[in-house]
Amino acid sequence: MRLFGGLLVVACSLICSALALAGRPLTQTAAAEYAVAQAISFGQMPYRDVFTLQPPGAVLMQRLILVTLGSSATGVWLLDTLFCALSSLLIFFIARRFCASTLLALVAGLSYPLLYYSLGHETPGLPQGWSVVCWLASLHLVTVSAKGRLAPRVALAGALCGIAVSLDPVAALIFPVILISLYLQCSAVQRTGYLSLFTGTAIVFALAPVAWLVSIHVFPEAREMLLGWRLNSSSRQFLAQIQRPVDAGQNLLESAWAHFGWTLPGAVAATAGLIALHRRRYGDVGKLVWLWLLLSALAAFFGGEAQAQRWTVFLPAWCLLGAAGYELMYRRSTVLAWRRFATLLLLVGFVTGLSSIRKNARLTPVEQTLQSAVLPLSAFVRGNTVPGSRVLVWGLAPQIYLSIDRPVGAGMVCAQDVARSKEALDFFLRQFRAHPPKMILLRRPDPGDTYSAPYLPPQLRQLDEFVSQGYVLVDKINGYEVFVRS
Repeated sequence: MRLFGGLLVVACSLICSALALAGRPLTQTAAAEYAVAQAISFGQMPYRDVFTLQPPGAVLMQRLILVTLGSSATGVWLLDTLFCALSSLLIFFIARRFCASTLLALVAGLSYPLLYYSLGHETPGLPQGWSVVCWLASLHLVTVSAKGRLAPRVALAGALCGIAVSLDPVAALIFPVILISLYLQCSAVQRTGYLSLFTGTAIVFALAPVAWLVSIHVFPEAREMLLGWRLNSSSRQFLAQIQRPVDAGQNLLESAWAHFGWTLPGAVAATAGLIALHRRRYGDVGKLVWLWLLLSALAAFFGGEAQAQRWTVFLPAWCLLGAAGYELMYRRSTVLAWRRFATLLLLVGFVTGLSSIRKNARLTPVEQTLQSAVLPLSAFVRGNTVPGSRVLVWGLAPQIYLSIDRPVGAGMVCAQDVARSKEALDFFLRQFRAHPPKMILLRRPDPGDTYSAPYLPPQLRQLDEFVSQGYVLVDKINGYEVFVRS
């Protein structure tokens, strides 16, 4: 039964991945992050020469993916498919280990891919999904029955946990759940040694990307950008939420309901799961699930700005909670109506989840416009510049950088980042003056295009001055004005 359940979970994950990713180009967010990693090929170092707020572990991982799989969407989507299937399978095994129920584990494992691809249009290909599979593997290694020596598994679990934190720092909030699981698994004599081994290995691998930053001589710039600029931006956002707690809470609840209301496992099943945990149906493991759920919610609150980044770390605990609710309604209840109701909720969750996946897989009008512009723009840039010439794309079009294979002009992959803070604007202007781009692809907001206008960056007076003083308009291609340095 365990083998059949695992195969069913993997099959469901593959079907969801095919529905979400087949024939789809890279999303804006994923393309922007990979464009930063691609810039390393031209000697442009992240944080020093190219603006990014991604943790160094994510940048390093994306660089390795580009070197091994290339910049095509196919390679990125295949990797995302693999990670989603592994996460679903790990949730299945962890839930079965925690709650000793194949039905519960099956529902939890089937829920993950439906929720993962339903979160939003920008979800696939982001480091948050890679981080989840790493700390789930770490948790599985420390909870599986000990056969033989435990030390190698503890060391591997610590390494995976450290990698997870390097990819997504908020994953550190899940660290206590893994530590407590390891504590319960070890005997009294082993605990001190194994906990020290796990923690030490996790710290080493979490800080490994810092050694990479030191080796490429960008550690001071990375520290300033990540610990200075990002923390300032996060603190301003947090203070704004504190000053308007009602609006912040309402926005958070609306977002949670939109993502988790009816898609499997759904809010009703999760409520039943809370009742199951309150009744202590799973003993001491239930307390661990409570802690896991609380820390996951905290990680979601402090997660990325995009909704997909914010909620990804929350998914495994939510899947486990909802699965516990389904088991309470379907197997534990003696009332036939509850079983029928649980079956109906399962069907509604599957249908709603698959429908949401298909909806998120559709190209937005902005992406459709960009798709028609990428090929002609790339051909023009390649034909009129030499390799190594810096090109500035002013607009939300990081896919163009991956296609033209040229250095990033003015250090900004997404022009929207210029409006993020005064520090980002100063970085852009400093890079532009130090290394003027050979070519500028400029897209101005169209007053008649109400959909695209909010996604285009505000026009800068300084940029217009740079263009008027040193550039000549040579062509217009699919809404982009092409300027060449005179």
